[in-house]
Amino acid sequence: MGIHPQIFGDLGEAGFNNIESLTYDEPAQYTHEGWRGRIRASAGVGATMDQATLSAFDAELKQRLEEISPDDKLLIPHRVFILIASPPC
Repeated sequence: MGIHPQIFGDLGEAGFNNIESLTYDEPAQYTHEGWRGRIRASAGVGATMDQATLSAFDAELKQRLEEISPDDKLLIPHRVFILIASPPC
C-alpha cells in the first residue's frame, strides 16, 4: 500500500523524466467516535451493510476500541505517497 507502480509507467510513457517517489507513514490522532465515524463512512462498511448490520458492527467496534485504548486516543498510521517528476520538454 502507498506505492502505485502503474503511475511510474504512465508518467514515463507521457514523457516525464527525473521521476522520484517518497513514501512514509504519518500518525493521525482520532477519538473513538471519530474513528468509528470514519470506518462507518468507508465504502466497505457503511455502503455495503444494512442498518441493523451496521449498528451491530459499530457497537462491536466501540467495545473493542474501549478495550485496546481506554483513554479514547488512537494513533492511526496513514501512508503518504509523493511522486515528483519533471514535465516533458
